[in-house]
Amino acid sequence: MPLGTLHKLCIDAEAEEAVLNHSKGFKPLYHAICALSSLSLVLGGQQSFLIEAFQHYDWAISTCIGCAWAEPSSLFYLHFILLIYDICCVAQGIPDQDMWAQHLQHLARLMYCLRKDELDKTQAYILWYILYLDTQSSLAGNDEAGSCVRAHLANGSFLPSWTQLQYAHEDIDSQNDSGNSSTVHDLALFMCKQFAKLSQLALRMRKETKEGKSDVAMRQKCIEDFHYHLYSGWTRRYQVILVRTSSEARLWVDPLSRTMLDFALLQYSTTVIYLHTSMYPGQSLRLSPMRKWVAQHCSKILSLVSNQSLGQHHLSFPLFLAGYASKSIQEKVQAVKLMESMQAVGLSNGSLRSLALLKLIYAEQEARRGSLVKTEDVDWIGFSHEVGIKVVNFSL
Repeated sequence: MPLGTLHKLCIDAEAEEAVLNHSKGFKPLYHAICALSSLSLVLGGQQSFLIEAFQHYDWAISTCIGCAWAEPSSLFYLHFILLIYDICCVAQGIPDQDMWAQHLQHLARLMYCLRKDELDKTQAYILWYILYLDTQSSLAGNDEAGSCVRAHLANGSFLPSWTQLQYAHEDIDSQNDSGNSSTVHDLALFMCKQFAKLSQLALRMRKETKEGKSDVAMRQKCIEDFHYHLYSGWTRRYQVILVRTSSEARLWVDPLSRTMLDFALLQYSTTVIYLHTSMYPGQSLRLSPMRKWVAQHCSKILSLVSNQSLGQHHLSFPLFLAGYASKSIQEKVQAVKLMESMQAVGLSNGSLRSLALLKLIYAEQEARRGSLVKTEDVDWIGFSHEVGIKVVNFSL
């Protein structure tokens, strides 16, 4: 699901109240909330709250030690909030010694403790949110990421169905609506899993390339196999939706289905571009057979984003990748303009950091244009390390 809008997540007042209620009897969670609240003020320009943010963070950690009695739900909220805090710190260049990755490891273990049949919408949303954050961190080339992704791939059953949650809490008269939403949910779930698989395959390929354990032919064969399963799985599911929309206008009455489909379409195009441009250093040298395919999906992303509200967190990474991979100057400019329109999105201003990196990549690509080294040689993950821009998340 989409992550959120502007400076907030997609959770309502009732959900916020549920988290606050957990904090009343669990001091670590209380301090974590205070730490993130103080940090948000700091990021808004009120630097005087920085010490307070650090203090509450330290208290959240110290008071949590020895809390063996804590309920899994309380610990789940605790590590989620601290994860957000530490990702924000990375985005601001504050040294964290990869604490964000340690929170992901804790969350991966806690996922198995939460009973799927007792999850409310808030916990369900956060589970999906965490998975997306971890996937994106892995795709950014962070070796320490991937704990929750691997837990999901090993046992995806702990992730709840959005359609089941929706229809369990609403009075739906038409079974047809539920069936239509399930069709879209199946497509969205497929893309979520493929996105997760892609992130771990990329981490493995980069590691093997660095260690010299695989050759180009082996990597290309692996990429071709992934592309085949991605394309066939997507086509089979998407054709069902196209057939139903031709005869059932009511399919799009449900806003959740529309949102899920738009998100899945973006993830599909993002996955295709990443698969053929960013799996390992130097991959773009062998891009020629897929140039047209990648170009089409760069255009699709720009078109999809142009027709959506730019106040949504999840749009930044697809835009970044489309701008990086496109060979059209016009599309590169459009990607930057759209990302500039998103500068206020997110708590940590991660979109600003992503935009700065993309502009540096453009400059490097231009500098290489006309030389013996092709423009495509810029490995954006390796380049981000060279220029000192650590990317954990693109938009939070």
